[in-house]
Amino acid sequence: MAFAIGEYGGPHTIAHLNDGAYGNAYSWITASLSLARDIALGGTYGTVNMSFAGIALSNATPFMISDIVSGRSAAGEYGDRIGGNIYIQITTSGSVAVRSPPCRWATTH
Repeated sequence: MAFAIGEYGGPHTIAHLNDGAYGNAYSWITASLSLARDIALGGTYGTVNMSFAGIALSNATPFMISDIVSGRSAAGEYGDRIGGNIYIQITTSGSVAVRSPPCRWATTH
């Protein structure tokens, strides 16, 4: 199940976070930077104010994640995409949502 802080609308919806499709018509963009919140990344990363999105995976079946893919106008057709760092966080909590407490998350290195 995909979750995020807001969505821009049009083709840029939360549902596109994990649909396997590529391109602008299958992307997620946050609704507004005003929805960003402080995320405690831990270690030397500290706390960063940012938007975020995630995918909650089922605990019912063990699995291995081999790849995590993200893009920002990979073909270069859009000049309005924001650059910056992408942080990967994980949790083994059974209940994950947009408002999950920061203590449940660990930033991967």
